[in-house]
Amino acid sequence: MWLICLHIGCGVHAHRNEYHLRRLMKTACQSAAKALAKSADCMEVVALVISILEDNELTNAGKGANLTECGRVECDASIVRAGTPPLFGGCAATPGVRNPIQLARSIAMRTQQPLPLGRVPPNLVCGEGAWRLACSLGLPTAATLSDLQTYHHTPGSAELHRTNLDRLKAFHYQQQQATPTASSSSNSEFGALNDTVGAVCIDLSGRIASGVSSGGILLKHTGRVGEAAVPGAGCWATSW
Repeated sequence: MWLICLHIGCGVHAHRNEYHLRRLMKTACQSAAKALAKSADCMEVVALVISILEDNELTNAGKGANLTECGRVECDASIVRAGTPPLFGGCAATPGVRNPIQLARSIAMRTQQPLPLGRVPPNLVCGEGAWRLACSLGLPTAATLSDLQTYHHTPGSAELHRTNLDRLKAFHYQQQQATPTASSSSNSEFGALNDTVGAVCIDLSGRIASGVSSGGILLKHTGRVGEAAVPGAGCWATSW
C-alpha cells in the first residue's frame, strides 16, 4: 500500500484558476501513482510531485513565485525522510534554480557522503551558494549570475511586483507625512499568493517523506529565510 497527499497552498487563489489548479493536482497525483507503482522511493516521489507544482506559475513556488522587494524570485524548500536519524535537506533564499525541491533532495542525499579532509556536508544551503551548488550538481538553473535577477519571472508576477512596490512606496510616503489614513496591509490584500506547496508520501516499503517549497511573501527582504526551509517548521516526517 502507498499514499500520496499534496497541497497547493491555502492562500488567496483566484476563483478563475480553480479548474486549472484541480487539473494540476490531478496531474501531480497521477505522476506520483505511476512512480510509486514502480517502487519509487518516498523522497523521490515527494520531489517529483513538488517539482510539477513548482513548474506551474499558478502556485507560489518556483516559476511565477512572489518577487522580493528588489524584484527577484528567491525560493525556500526542504524535504525530510523519516528514520533514525531523519534525512533532511533544504535550501533557502535560493535564486536561479528551476526546482528548489530537487536541490533540497540532492542536499539531503549528499549528507550521507563524507567530504575530503574531514569536512561535513551541509544540510541547508542559502542564497547564491545554493545556486552555485545546483549548477555543480547539473540541475537546471539560470546560466549566469546576471540571469538570477529575472529567472522565474512571469508577466503576471512582474506586474504584481510593480503595482505593489508603488503601493509600498506610497505607504512609506504617507507615514513620513504622518497621514492619518496610512495603515499596513496584509500580503493577501496585495493580491499575492501567500502559501507553500507541499506533499507527503508513504511508499511501498512503508517509508515516509514530506517536502515543501515556497516563494515566500510578496516584497519580502532579499535573503529572507522562510519556514519552508527550516526542519520542524516547514515540514517534518516521523515513523510510528
